[in-house]
Amino acid sequence: MKIDTMTSAQFAALFDHSLLRPENTRADFARHIQECRQYGFYSAAINTSHVADYVRALEGTGVKVGAAVGFPFGQASAKAKEAEARIALEEGAHEVDYVLNIGKLLDADGAYIEEEMKRIVAQCHDRDAVCKVILENCYLDKQAKVLACEIALRTGIDFVKTSTGFGPGGATAEDVRIMKEVVGTRVKVKAAGAMRTLADVAAAVEAGAERIGSAFSVSILQEFAGR
Repeated sequence: MKIDTMTSAQFAALFDHSLLRPENTRADFARHIQECRQYGFYSAAINTSHVADYVRALEGTGVKVGAAVGFPFGQASAKAKEAEARIALEEGAHEVDYVLNIGKLLDADGAYIEEEMKRIVAQCHDRDAVCKVILENCYLDKQAKVLACEIALRTGIDFVKTSTGFGPGGATAEDVRIMKEVVGTRVKVKAAGAMRTLADVAAAVEAGAERIGSAFSVSILQEFAGR
């Protein structure tokens, strides 16, 4: 896919517009909500403590609310992540992006990763919500990325996602290609982290990304409109 044939509305709908840093204040959230309303991004990506407020604020706009679970390190227990996802969904979240246990994946503990993923997928799909797993590729070799994507295929998750944006590296077009080669058309790929410019997004989309996570969505959309 290429972005050249997209309208501004179609391009905006690629984005999960994120506001996930710990120092954000009430003013930051008000601005973020207004940006989501104004530009028509696919979703607002936020930490779980803000889900209920965002659901109320964005009701009727068509912008979905996405909850970041186990974020950003993925080191909570599977039961804790499952509970966090359930509460966010009960409060109205439409999507969950959760961070898998990176150390377990590096240990090639596929059974743990699969059981954790199944738990969170079940919470989401029981409520007709979308589930995405964040691999945090900057810590992984190709073998680990492939293993996580193979597990994703077995669990029926909706998306595999490259990064949190809080690690030492973010999405690359090569990572997107590796993930897409494994999951094919059965699971979608989300590129996040290092999505700061139109060129970054164009490369990720051409490599196979079907959703973009970024805190820079507004400036990227403005760059798209002015190209």
